[in-house]
Amino acid sequence: MDTREALHTLARRHCMERHAHWAQVYEGLCRKESEEPNWEYSDEANATFPRYLVWQAILDEVERIETRFTPTTGLLRAELAAAGFRAQTVMTTNPKLPAIAIKAMAEERDEFASFVSSVPENALNAVEPLLLRRVFGKDELQRLWDSLSTRWDIAKHEYWWPLRAGAAPPSVVAFHEDYLDDAKLSAVRKILIAHSVDRVWELREFGERGCEQSVEAFKPAYNGEEGYFTSSGFEWVVYASHESSITLAGDWLVAGFRDLFPACEKFSYEGPMSTPDQRGTWEF
Repeated sequence: MDTREALHTLARRHCMERHAHWAQVYEGLCRKESEEPNWEYSDEANATFPRYLVWQAILDEVERIETRFTPTTGLLRAELAAAGFRAQTVMTTNPKLPAIAIKAMAEERDEFASFVSSVPENALNAVEPLLLRRVFGKDELQRLWDSLSTRWDIAKHEYWWPLRAGAAPPSVVAFHEDYLDDAKLSAVRKILIAHSVDRVWELREFGERGCEQSVEAFKPAYNGEEGYFTSSGFEWVVYASHESSITLAGDWLVAGFRDLFPACEKFSYEGPMSTPDQRGTWEF
């Protein structure tokens, strides 16, 4: 990789590491504070959890940048720093955040700017690559939602099969996430690769987030928003819901899965609660 891509990769990795660090710190704080329950955030909590929120916002903004459009490494340093200062989400702009939280996020933005400005040139010569992840811009994301809606009748803020009322089309199958273990998801990736899919598009239900990722990184899951996964041509869709369901849709994707797992119809989704037969149930 060239020095621009290397710097971008280091910036992404730094965001991931800082996010993981502060999430772990906050998790430990929550365990500590749970011993003395309090319905209000403590000052320490307010000075901690916003840090991992802002690192996620910075990571998303960094991953919108395509290094090929920045002529030099020096200019990319400035562009990355600017991305860190402007990065926002609905979580980081929550008007209820107190001053101590705003200060904490500002400190992390400064830290990121300092990091990308100070990475030595010789550190860019042997950077380990990360799997592809590019966050969509607002207009691009809207175009993808429009196409997804046209092809699959999928809309923002709405559920899809098996949560939608009515019978699903023949090329749609749904399972509890317990059934789609790592081995079966690996098989799904292989089916995609066999049909020349090397990049997967991820769209989230609220319509504000979406990214392009390598097929090797593709792992559909609910993350607080319903997830829709597809690729160029919109020939297939995988849907991950808040009710622990994973849906496969598309003629060749479903046919390929049925060929590999002939008994899969016996494991059709029956509800969000885990059960020994891996079908799930709605009964508590």
